[in-house]
Amino acid sequence: MYKLRPYQKELISKIVDSMKKHHRVIIVQSPPRTGKTVSNGGNCQKDNSK
Repeated sequence: MYKLRPYQKELISKIVDSMKKHHRVIIVQSPPRTGKTVSNGGNCQKDNSK
C-alpha cells in the first residue's frame, strides 16, 4: 500500500468531483513520475469501498 502525497490526493478528489458531475470523459495530465498510476489505483480502491 502506497502513501499518497498531497497532490495525488488532490488529483483523486478532482477526478471524483468530475465523476459526480457525470462527465463521461476525464483526462488526467500530469508530469512524468508524479504517480498517475498510483493515484488512479487509489481512486479505484476508494470507489470499490462503497
